[in-house]
Amino acid sequence: MACVLATVSYAIADHSWSISEERDRSGESDTSRFLVAGAAQVWWVRSQQGRLAEAMPTIRRKIAESENVIVESNSILKFIRPDIYLTVLDPAVEDFKKSAQEFMDRADAVILHDADGRPAWHGISLKVVEGRPMFRVRPPEYVTREIVEFVKGKLAVSRSSA
Repeated sequence: MACVLATVSYAIADHSWSISEERDRSGESDTSRFLVAGAAQVWWVRSQQGRLAEAMPTIRRKIAESENVIVESNSILKFIRPDIYLTVLDPAVEDFKKSAQEFMDRADAVILHDADGRPAWHGISLKVVEGRPMFRVRPPEYVTREIVEFVKGKLAVSRSSA
């Protein structure tokens, strides 16, 4: 089972960053859905815009203490290089995060929501991920056998070279 770190940047009142353990198993929040999916622990990392670096020593310790870690964040790519990076894109959502654009060229593969019609994105090109594996998903099925096999293969290569 994996430990999950989910990071979010926004203003928090008392501190420049905080980390709390998710315990809610209702499935109503992003972090809660990781628990429902079988994660052993989920840590919710919140930081003020531009202050994630201050949380990195604690984040690195939590990663080191875990056998497997899933990190749900684009911004953390400024500080760590994961064994595999998948970017999940939904053409129906107009808000294309700047952090997703910034690190898209590092993606090992793209998980793309199948969408009817033209993408809602304006001025966004997928040229930087051209030639990379692209897995189409149609919610509610977000994980396909092909995605699982791809991840297993990348992790096997990563572990054999470590």
